[in-house]
Amino acid sequence: MIAPAKRILIVDDERELRSVLHEFLEEDGFDVLEAGNGRDALDLLRATTIDLAIVDLFMPGMDGLELLSELRKQDAAPKIVAISGGSETQSGDIPLEVACRLGASVGLAKPFDFEILLSHVKSCLEP
Repeated sequence: MIAPAKRILIVDDERELRSVLHEFLEEDGFDVLEAGNGRDALDLLRATTIDLAIVDLFMPGMDGLELLSELRKQDAAPKIVAISGGSETQSGDIPLEVACRLGASVGLAKPFDFEILLSHVKSCLEP
């Protein structure tokens, strides 16, 4: 019996990056969904089960840090890989460090190597 593909949600306001990541992860056998902001991601998470989310931290509307805060409230929250091109928040905090405090398994600064991202994704999804 073949195990079902792990489902990954990419949450980023950059359509081009979502598209490239989608194709890259799909080629590796993952079932991939996309959302352009935190609110759309929450809607998807209410409708379907996700094994892992790749979340950009700086987006219009509900940003990634707000999304992580919301996910912490859920019993079966997915694993999180945080990504960010920003160096600090308005309060001076390092966003990837904040993301890890909010429950992200790992944080990667943009631009990142896709193979390194894939390695972190697989590591997060190991039983």
